[in-house]
Amino acid sequence: TTTPAGLHNKRAERYIQTFKRREAAVDASVPYEIPDDLRLEKLLSIAKSFNATPNTVSGNKTPYEIFTGAKPMIPRYVFGQPGIFYHPNPDKKGHHGEWGIYLGVRDESHPNNLRAFFPSRRTICSRMRFEPASII
Repeated sequence: TTTPAGLHNKRAERYIQTFKRREAAVDASVPYEIPDDLRLEKLLSIAKSFNATPNTVSGNKTPYEIFTGAKPMIPRYVFGQPGIFYHPNPDKKGHHGEWGIYLGVRDESHPNNLRAFFPSRRTICSRMRFEPASII
């Protein structure tokens, strides 16, 4: 909808408030303070959740489904979930594990290709196996 100059667009303002509430919910759901390095990742995760949720405008379909024709993938883990990510170690038998933070899926067509943030190295990498931590 169009809005006269100098006035706020009510629909846009509503989306901004909803977005900020979801951001506060993500911050409250993790047992630690999300690093500043992950602020953009957090915002992208929230935007994906908007597109994977039906609304009054899209009806019974999600915006993602309307745009792509495919249903959105529901991830097994939530953004910010800490745990151990495993990576094959070519030098030794077994896998090398490292504590990290789950960021999401790298590619929707490959749901086992997970994105992880490793605070000790401050890097984002892909991993195939993740065991979430049970934090009480």
